[in-house]
Amino acid sequence: MPNYFLVLFILTSINYIFNPNFGLYKIKKYLYFSQNLNNIHPSFFPEAWSLSVEEWFYLIIPILILLFTVWIKLSIKKSVLLVAVSVIVLVTYHRFYRYFNMDINNYSAWDSILRKQVFTQLDSLMYGVLGAYLSIYYKKYWLKNNKMLLILGIVIFFTLQYFRVNSFIKVELFYCVFYFSIISLATLCLLPFLSNYKTGKGIVFNAITYLSLISYSIYLWHYSIIRNWIFENMKVPTIGGTEILKYFLFWLTTILISILVYKYFELPLMKLRNKRFKKLRLINF
Repeated sequence: MPNYFLVLFILTSINYIFNPNFGLYKIKKYLYFSQNLNNIHPSFFPEAWSLSVEEWFYLIIPILILLFTVWIKLSIKKSVLLVAVSVIVLVTYHRFYRYFNMDINNYSAWDSILRKQVFTQLDSLMYGVLGAYLSIYYKKYWLKNNKMLLILGIVIFFTLQYFRVNSFIKVELFYCVFYFSIISLATLCLLPFLSNYKTGKGIVFNAITYLSLISYSIYLWHYSIIRNWIFENMKVPTIGGTEILKYFLFWLTTILISILVYKYFELPLMKLRNKRFKKLRLINF
């Protein structure tokens, strides 16, 4: 949250100063992640669309599980499974309904009407819930054949991406409804292996670990601020008619800024949160 609101504040300030057509009313829905609940995401801060999906998942799903547990008197185990399956079915049907009732005939419409809205993507996180469910209640089966599932997930993922890129001129039922489900299933296949892969040595492992730590900062800063405001207004010499130098400078700048933000802003606030939360737990106990 702090990192997100920091970027939102900086973007708002930059646009307010340099963009005469910008109004502060445009950021209102970004404060509570409702800018793309069931409508097209605005052009301002475009990468925030997936954060809305994530935040509403954190809010809605625990409440649903609680309702099933308290009101219907189901066990936590049954409630989690029922909520996960129900959300997957309902959201898949919602995409199915939109495909037949809305004008989705090109990539832009597919991207804005189906891919970047909360109520069309909420099911994607439920496959992770199913993974957590299996890892807790059926751990033996969760870890069994994890390498084979890893390979299967990678194959499915890259096969789908290949055909999407090479045949997306015609938007079809599969891409509008079931493509998202299968991509999520492919990701689920990776989790048994990756969830058990926690230690390692060497430069490659350390680099991957550190990139993972700063990945959220990279995600928030790389596009709207670094690409659109810094590099679009920066004159960088090209090499041989290409923008290779600009490309590498972009990634270098992104990583350096992300390291600084993570080290001096995100990490201190996380430590403060953990400290406060620990005190709260002790008081409640």
